[in-house]
Amino acid sequence: MTSTNPAEDLAFIRKIMDESRSFAEVGGMHFVNWGSVTGFGMFATWGIAAGHLPGNGRVIWGLWVAALAAGFALAYLQGRKERSAPVRHAVNRQIGAVWFAATMPMLLLFFVGQSFELIPPRAIPSIAAALLGTGIYLTGTLAKIGWLRNLAFAWWVASIGLMLVRGASVFLMYGLLIFALYVVPGFKLNQMVKRAGA
Repeated sequence: MTSTNPAEDLAFIRKIMDESRSFAEVGGMHFVNWGSVTGFGMFATWGIAAGHLPGNGRVIWGLWVAALAAGFALAYLQGRKERSAPVRHAVNRQIGAVWFAATMPMLLLFFVGQSFELIPPRAIPSIAAALLGTGIYLTGTLAKIGWLRNLAFAWWVASIGLMLVRGASVFLMYGLLIFALYVVPGFKLNQMVKRAGA
């Protein structure tokens, strides 16, 4: 049943805007940081796999250990900044749980699965795109940001497209997608905060 009280309706709208702005303020930098780290990691992986850069499988493995360390370090620093904010919304904790749940399968599949040779390297971008789409869909839904939620469909279509790419080019394509569909939206979230006067 919809409220007919204008004051209650206005309070509800303000609450949604406040939650969306709150997520945008903290979520935008997470998108930029993690997207940049993984995007450049994919470019380097493509360069080594395609023979444009020196290295082998062990170098790629070490590269990703370093990339993850950098990503977690940036996430920790961003988290400290968020914890010092005067107001923290419950939606941010829920979104944090979403990304924890999306990240764990990636770590298990791409590191443990690779160790047991269960996941072919060429399959990693497609699987990652599908899981990113799920995280983005839930994030956009919880934060009540429609365009972000709908971005998940682009990721799921991209996941299918990446299945069709042969050879090392799949890593290049995924790196480009990360910047287009993850880093750029992160900057857009940051702009939402600036427009709101944060």
